[in-house]
Amino acid sequence: GLEIDEFRGHAAITSFVLQKHFEDPSLASPPRIIDGQDIMASLGLPAGPVIGELLEALNEAQAAGEIADKPQALKYLLKLYGEKIKKQP
Repeated sequence: GLEIDEFRGHAAITSFVLQKHFEDPSLASPPRIIDGQDIMASLGLPAGPVIGELLEALNEAQAAGEIADKPQALKYLLKLYGEKIKKQP
């Protein structure tokens, strides 16, 4: 289980993140580096739910500072999509 001190630490981090979000929402939702059209063209995918899933994952990685430009985004998506395909039956 979660100890009280760990819980307090998590609560403090959550509070900080929420405060920063309301002060500057662009920190949590930076402008997209690439869009669904870019993903479909780069990965050769048709429109569909997987595009939205990949965009969501990309947005999270970008907001976390893991991705800063288009080449990094495409490399990340290629890896992520490859892992997604391996998990399918």
